[in-house]
Parts: sequence; structure tokens; C-alpha cells
Amino acid sequence: MGKSDVLSCNVMDNPAYFADTINNGLFGGKEIVKPENLKELDSKENVVLYNAFKK
Repeated sequence: MGKSDVLSCNVMDNPAYFADTINNGLFGGKEIVKPENLKELDSKENVVLYNAFKK
């Protein structure tokens, strides 16, 4: 992927932007996900989540 992917990844590193994106996209703007409740996970943990949802 190109520069836009790097830019979007950098923006999503900000908990406030990430929460806003999720809240707008999934919850119609209602504040469900709060930035202060987010924590960064190790990328290896993403595989665990992916495998859990495949079942």
C-alpha cells in the first residue's frame, strides 16, 4: 500500500480519532467508544482476535 495507508495508520494511532471513526461508522455518531478506554495491543494479539471470530 502507499502513502495514504501510512497516513491513515498514523491518524488511527490517535485514540480520539480512532474512537470518532468507530462511533461515526458503527454507531451513527453516538459516543459508545471513548478514547480514554482504548489501549494499544500488540499486533500478535490481532491474530488471536481474528481466529476467535473465524469460529
